[in-house]
Amino acid sequence: ECGEPYKDEGADAEVTGSILDFVHHPVAVVISTEGVNIHEPGTYMVTYTAKFLWLSATEKRKVTIVDTTPPVIELKHIDDYYTLPHHPYEEEGFTATDNHDGDITSRVTSEERDGKVYYTVSDAAGNTVPNVARQIAWSHTLFNVVNTIAMLPLVDYFVAFLEKRFPMNDEEKGLQLDERLLNNPAVAIGAVSNEISHMERMARKNLKKACTALLTDDEKLLTDVFEREKRIDEFERGLIDYATKLTNTNLSEEESNRVAFYLQGAHDIERIGDHAENIAELAQMKINDKIDLSETGSKEAENLINLIGSILDDVELALDSEDLEICSRILEKEDESDKLTELYKNNHIRRVSKKECNAVSGVVFLDLLANLERVGDHSANLAKDIRDLKKISEA
Repeated sequence: ECGEPYKDEGADAEVTGSILDFVHHPVAVVISTEGVNIHEPGTYMVTYTAKFLWLSATEKRKVTIVDTTPPVIELKHIDDYYTLPHHPYEEEGFTATDNHDGDITSRVTSEERDGKVYYTVSDAAGNTVPNVARQIAWSHTLFNVVNTIAMLPLVDYFVAFLEKRFPMNDEEKGLQLDERLLNNPAVAIGAVSNEISHMERMARKNLKKACTALLTDDEKLLTDVFEREKRIDEFERGLIDYATKLTNTNLSEEESNRVAFYLQGAHDIERIGDHAENIAELAQMKINDKIDLSETGSKEAENLINLIGSILDDVELALDSEDLEICSRILEKEDESDKLTELYKNNHIRRVSKKECNAVSGVVFLDLLANLERVGDHSANLAKDIRDLKKISEA
């Protein structure tokens, strides 16, 4: 994604004897990413070079930088501003920004209909924010405010009654987003917050079960992981659809920032679910092919799994509380997980050179480390976004 740090997947190299074909010597790979411009969409080449004595080999990987992030329209609001019936609306103002194109306010088009003004803008990559709506009629806004104030004291009692009358476990509930709440954006945003936390719990549970299956060869856990991953994908699609509709309502700047945070958060949590699924597939391969990790490799894997698990525990707390200390703790643990990942990769290379483990088990081990590292990265993204959202709201 344009603007996001590029993290290379890495490469391994080794020298094999031409006469004694059982001789394998690992060789360091130099990775050149100098040509990759993360701030400009396009296709770039990453070069991998391995040298041993007078021998050398070069490979290239095609990297495509894309811009899929839509621009953001922020509507300005003037206190106590209203339009009299049958009078033309006088624009209060707006801005439009894009992560790549910058200020694109001049590209915004607007259309007035049915008591609302609808704003649309597209960036150079074709990402469009359609029909961001501003409610013109003051009386309609007043109705929403009064309706929200009247209903808020009753919401908790009504929900408690329904949960007591019709009990079900957390995952059976599915996505709890009612489009009727869109008339009350503050309540709708609260519902989205609850479902983001729900989605994170499912992703965390999937990672725990997938890793347990890999370490213990418990194949029964995998079916549950694959089924839950489908629900996580459904949650992301539903949250994105609902949040997009929310952007078409009359949101304040703070509410718009929060909706944007939830959109990005749903993506990061869905990616955590994807990596849990990848680990489940590794566990399935390990079980089917009767692959055993070395004793040292198993202990290292368990250490990293426990660390990543504690990071996800903190992510749930941070989503619920938006506590900046918890966010800092997540980032510190994520930095520690990066260092452990690099250490364990180097340890693995030494074990291979000493023939303490084989290449097949090495594939499982290295892929596990890579997926756990990515889970840590997405957890760090969530912590940074929570921290930024908190700072903006307190400014």
